[in-house]
Amino acid sequence: MAILEGENPYTLGCGAAAAAYFQQYGGTITATVQFPYAPDPNYPYSTDLATASVGAPDAIYLVPHPSVGITFLKAWTAAGAGKFAGQWYLNETLRTSAIPNNVGVTLTNGMRGVCPAGNAAGYSAMLAAFTAAYGTTSGDPTIPRVAENYDAVYLMALAIAQAGTSTDVAPFGSPCARLRIRPGSRLARVSSPEPSRSSRQARTSTMKAQVALATSTTKATSTR
Repeated sequence: MAILEGENPYTLGCGAAAAAYFQQYGGTITATVQFPYAPDPNYPYSTDLATASVGAPDAIYLVPHPSVGITFLKAWTAAGAGKFAGQWYLNETLRTSAIPNNVGVTLTNGMRGVCPAGNAAGYSAMLAAFTAAYGTTSGDPTIPRVAENYDAVYLMALAIAQAGTSTDVAPFGSPCARLRIRPGSRLARVSSPEPSRSSRQARTSTMKAQVALATSTTKATSTR
């Protein structure tokens, strides 16, 4: 298998994870070709595609920015002699109707999508909780990274409440690092010395406000 990956922390991580898993089960990585993550009309994508196709690998895993993925696949459809004839695996960044719409339904038929397996039980619980709380009109919780974004907003809100500020990095970082969620629990717990009663009351009020803000922000984000 050859890997075409954009130079971005997420896409590079996906490529590395795919390579490790593939090799763990006896596969061979014939080439790993990196390219700028941001779209560049002057970049020679067809050259990178040709490099990845050398040796006729059984598969190519494409991990790019969505518009760059379209450019790669169009270059593939236009290729002549030596055109890659194996199985395409497309990263979740290409989980968009723009691929068949721009490359062609017939040409993309048979390509396979790849996305992280994640925690199946936790994911099912998130879908049920989201639908029960907000209904289906508040957004689609099945799109990539909704669960992670939801958790991230709450963790940030709790860390801000603990730090008492959202603008100063120093006091914000320590509570954020101490936040942890026990599997199956609904609330994040912060490990810190026991505060005074007045401090607890003030933090409780702040936390309620921050969590309320987090909830409204998450609902708005999920509709995009």
